[in-house]
Amino acid sequence: MRLEKIADVKNGQILTRICDKGLKDGTRIKVITPKSINNGFIYHKDLGENILKEGMDCSKLMYTEKGDIVIKLSTPYDSAIIREKDEGLVVPSFCALIRCNEKINRNYVLAILNNKKTIEKLINEISGLGMRIIKIGSIKNIDIPDIETQKQETIGNLYIESLIEIELVRNFLENQKNLIEGFIEQELKEE
Repeated sequence: MRLEKIADVKNGQILTRICDKGLKDGTRIKVITPKSINNGFIYHKDLGENILKEGMDCSKLMYTEKGDIVIKLSTPYDSAIIREKDEGLVVPSFCALIRCNEKINRNYVLAILNNKKTIEKLINEISGLGMRIIKIGSIKNIDIPDIETQKQETIGNLYIESLIEIELVRNFLENQKNLIEGFIEQELKEE
């Protein structure tokens, strides 16, 4: 079944229309950045922060909700699931927001969106030599295999578990790197 049959797919917001880089004070918003979408999750250390233009109605902004999926429209074409801690982030125009209905497992949809074959199909639909941007229509037309709910849940859960394991390994390696660098610095100071 096509994604648009089971989800609402919208383009993100053009930040220059809602934010003012010249302001120092005002309503601050957390914004998803390309770097913050990685390995199926949102990384808060890489989020951006902008200040809304004066008089901007915050209720009209496109905010993330738990269970939403955000997909980058430019390379690398990653998708991320919105967890509870990711709610209330503003979705910029280089992303699309996918809000699935209750009939489909969101983690299953995430697994399909981040699947190599799906990404290859999306890339093949991109035309032109400039910026290689995925069109919203192409995302809406992604085929999500219609399988029984239990299989969706199994695939979705296994996929999320693998992402969590990868995240743990990355954190471990980052900590190891920091320990080694700290050790080297300490040893060099003692010389």
